[in-house]
Amino acid sequence: MSSTAGVPAGGAPGPPLTPAEARACFPGLENLTYFATNGQALLPKPTRDRMQASVDGLMQLGIGGSAQLEGQVEGVRAKVASLLGADPDEIGFVRNTGEGLCFAAEAVDWKPGDEVLVFSGDYRSVVHAFQGVEHRGVRVRVADTDAGRVTPELVKRELGARTRAVALSWVRYDTGARADLAGIGAVLESAGALFVVDAIQGLGVLPLDVRAAGVDILAAGAHKWLLGVSGTGILYVRRERLGELLPIHIGVGSMADAETLHGAGDPYVVELAPGASRVEEGARNALGIVALGESLDLSARVGAEAIADQVKLVTDRLCEGFRTRGGRVRSPRGEGEWSGILLLEPPPGVDAAELQLRMNRERIFIGSREGAIWGGAHYFTSLDDAERVLSFL
Repeated sequence: MSSTAGVPAGGAPGPPLTPAEARACFPGLENLTYFATNGQALLPKPTRDRMQASVDGLMQLGIGGSAQLEGQVEGVRAKVASLLGADPDEIGFVRNTGEGLCFAAEAVDWKPGDEVLVFSGDYRSVVHAFQGVEHRGVRVRVADTDAGRVTPELVKRELGARTRAVALSWVRYDTGARADLAGIGAVLESAGALFVVDAIQGLGVLPLDVRAAGVDILAAGAHKWLLGVSGTGILYVRRERLGELLPIHIGVGSMADAETLHGAGDPYVVELAPGASRVEEGARNALGIVALGESLDLSARVGAEAIADQVKLVTDRLCEGFRTRGGRVRSPRGEGEWSGILLLEPPPGVDAAELQLRMNRERIFIGSREGAIWGGAHYFTSLDDAERVLSFL
């Protein structure tokens, strides 16, 4: 078994790295240019190595290897909490963003006539999670955006007398428009409404303090900007809100005495775990959680501000290049509203879908949608990568 299996995942992440130095941790970049983090992470080598060592532990030790993995989960929980400006007991592990949003929808003690406010063009899971509880008398109302943006002023204007919750994406999956969470959070705190956030397209590439932003519940899958693997996600539940939520899906893992052996004559007493770990009702994807911890360590070595600066540098260059060649930038780029996602309309006469195919054939991983090039830059993305894309215009 590799010597790294069983190494605690809660220690120091290691010495600092510049974005250029961290790029060496992504061997896939030797053969491709990657602008697809908004769809799937490019897995770092240290994360792959950690997973391989853990799989070797399962192969050679079975339950012993499983125990090693489980022993690292709490360290990763602490790292997620640090990333969010939260406390570890406010963090639970889920399978994906959708599952976290479903927890939020199902756990609220809804009253007939309660309203959930969502916004047009948002990712479908944000809406579907709450449509799933419409049979309990909940109304899901889809409001128009302000030219693709969800602003505090818009939220305040759209709030109704029965608005119990507002759900939205921090960063829009299509244009990359970033919402002002702190401004919206202040509006909702005054209104007494629950603030639910899908953070999958921003968490890991943009700094966030959930407490300062007034977020009540936040969900994010690990397989995009957090540089983890599918089937792993995180859920933040603000401590002050936890007592108001009544989880429906519960199991042994949801209980305060989850580690206690049960036997004949078990009274099956329901005493939920005091923190957000109560959403972990059964066997967890400990392998994916440990992988997430390794990727968080690598990102921590680069640093949140350096990550954001690198992404801004590269995406600004792409925007400038498209504009000077006669194209158009559809993504908001103002202070506080830009993100790592870009929707870039090519110059007149250039078909975006055909342009995407030409780049894909040359191993530039990037997408297209609605007549525009659609992609995402992370900290390992360089200015040379941006120039390579622009050379195809």
